[in-house]
Amino acid sequence: MAISTQSLSAVKLPFKVVYNNIELWQWLAGMALTALPVLALVIALRYLSQLMQEFTQGRYFSLLAIDKLYRFSAWLLASTALKIAIMPLLSVALTINNPAGERSLVVSVEGENLYMALIAVVFFVITRILQEGRRIDTENAEFI
Repeated sequence: MAISTQSLSAVKLPFKVVYNNIELWQWLAGMALTALPVLALVIALRYLSQLMQEFTQGRYFSLLAIDKLYRFSAWLLASTALKIAIMPLLSVALTINNPAGERSLVVSVEGENLYMALIAVVFFVITRILQEGRRIDTENAEFI
């Protein structure tokens, strides 16, 4: 199945792309750049799944559970940072062959990015709370 210029023009980008001028390396760069945040999010969700498995076993304060939550938070934040970082690279890669005056460098931070970063920070705080809970749990076990 071939991709037509008409179907590509339906893709809304915040910069103008002349699709007739795009070379193979630009296609590959575009695919690789847009895949990076998704890959980081998939890794984050894998850690979240492993965390839920720990929780179903009743191990809320285990070192493994705390580690999985920390890693989930870190990869979620990485995914968000990558979303912000790829837009300038993507805009340059896809418009570099445009005529002079039609090349773009787009820098964009959207509300969605800030929201996801806030969620990641909240999970970092929860990780710290779990670490403190584990410390208290360990102290209580020593008294008994």
